Amino acid sequence: MLSKAQLEERKHYIGSSEAATIASGDIEQWIELSEIKNGNVTKAFTKQQRFLMDTGSYLEEYILDKWCIDQKKTLSSRGMGKSVMMQPRNPRDSVVPLHSTFDAIMGTVPIEIKAHFGFRDIDELADLYAPQCQHHMIVSGMDHCYLVAFFGVRCRIEFRQIKKDYAWCEQYINQAADFWDLHMTDRMKDALPSALRPVDWSDMITINMTELDGFSEDDQREFNMKAGFIQDAKDLESIATKSKDDFKAKMPKNCKRMDFDCDGNMTGHKVRVTRSKAGTLTCTFIPPKKDKDNE
Repeated sequence: MLSKAQLEERKHYIGSSEAATIASGDIEQWIELSEIKNGNVTKAFTKQQRFLMDTGSYLEEYILDKWCIDQKKTLSSRGMGKSVMMQPRNPRDSVVPLHSTFDAIMGTVPIEIKAHFGFRDIDELADLYAPQCQHHMIVSGMDHCYLVAFFGVRCRIEFRQIKKDYAWCEQYINQAADFWDLHMTDRMKDALPSALRPVDWSDMITINMTELDGFSEDDQREFNMKAGFIQDAKDLESIATKSKDDFKAKMPKNCKRMDFDCDGNMTGHKVRVTRSKAGTLTCTFIPPKKDKDNE
């Protein structure tokens, strides 16, 4: 958690944790951030949010130490802050103060630490925190940084190297300058921001399958057919879900198990609906038992 002194300092620059707000282009978020910096609004957190933030802070040292041991890395410093004044593309615009407090530095490369207790994976976290990481790289002058995350649900630490998206960073600096100018001149309600595109933080590429070497007309026909199978399976899944709901709808409220015996070419198969002690209904298709003598 930030101290009162740190909160006071944040009135004088755009911090890395505010990068997502700047990039969002959401006018309501911009106005709220401006009001916070003016001291007119205090950002409110629920008890759960504060608990998770405190837990993340307490775990930070452990996450760093464990990651360094596992990856055989050596840190240069921890918790170092740095500020820069960035000149937007339009020289008529005033410079914008950007600040980062790096969780750690390895050589000259920033490291951002996160503790996550939900169900996102590391790439989803990288997408989520990409604006903050790009802000770090603008301030540090580096072309990459590390995002290291502890996953509480899975009890593991994972990381990604985040590359600098130079085009995005240029757009971000201009957007940050727009915000800062409107904030400093008390014209935030006149703002007409737009959202920046998602950050391209990975070296992984996007292609069309037909661009693969050796992709032939036969391949096109084969995979057209397989695409159809996928669609058929999707349609059947939807039909199966609706059918299960229909079976459940027939279940009497005072019944804990109901069987439906199939006939005709489905003789021997059955559908069973069961009710748990909590009242949850489950519908299961049961094939006929195999005759061991005929196996």
